Amino acid sequence: MNRHDINIENIKKGLKNPSRVLDEIVLEYIYRAPMVALNAYNTIGTNVFEREWDMLVVLDTARVDALRMVSEEYDFINDVDSIWSVGGASAEWLARTFDEKHLDKIQNTAFLSAQNHLQQILDTKIHKKDTDRRLTFNTLQLMPSVSIDQLGKAEYLFKFETIGEEGPFGHKEGNTPPKYVTDRGIAVGRKNEFDRLILQYHQPHTPWFSKALSEGRDLKYHEYD
Repeated sequence: MNRHDINIENIKKGLKNPSRVLDEIVLEYIYRAPMVALNAYNTIGTNVFEREWDMLVVLDTARVDALRMVSEEYDFINDVDSIWSVGGASAEWLARTFDEKHLDKIQNTAFLSAQNHLQQILDTKIHKKDTDRRLTFNTLQLMPSVSIDQLGKAEYLFKFETIGEEGPFGHKEGNTPPKYVTDRGIAVGRKNEFDRLILQYHQPHTPWFSKALSEGRDLKYHEYD
């Protein structure tokens, strides 16, 4: 059942949470979907492959204002600047970042991700967890993305909990704890000679925090990590 279907259950949810109606219906179809479609034809924002770097650390859901608040606590954070992203959500960012225009650089890039839908986005242009948001995510098919096998290396990091074997925890829904992202990044960086390395961390993020709240429990050890 589509979460945007008109039925008694969804009407009750809408009356109880009017802000979600605004976010999931009005903003989705009036603002987000048209902007994604526009982005397919004329890139909005700065593609990271247009900048010079050796390793890119992607902190999924991290906010610039939050980084500025804690920057003085860490010696290695010298400055917190911002640029316009090429995507307002992970699926759009993946589809627009790994585009044909930057194929030469992409072929020499290792992308290690704590998410689990890179192949869905690059090879099918459909994010299965968001199939009820058809208008937004079908526009991904308009984007000139490369296929996943054109990356120098692409890995889902739940397979490397611990290093070198499919892990015992196997957080296949995403949200692989940060330590596994770091450890695998070090291993790949030392063993291979890619021009660029992207590490995509996925915490803090749903579903762990939201699951803990909905179940009325404290976070488990690995959920804090």
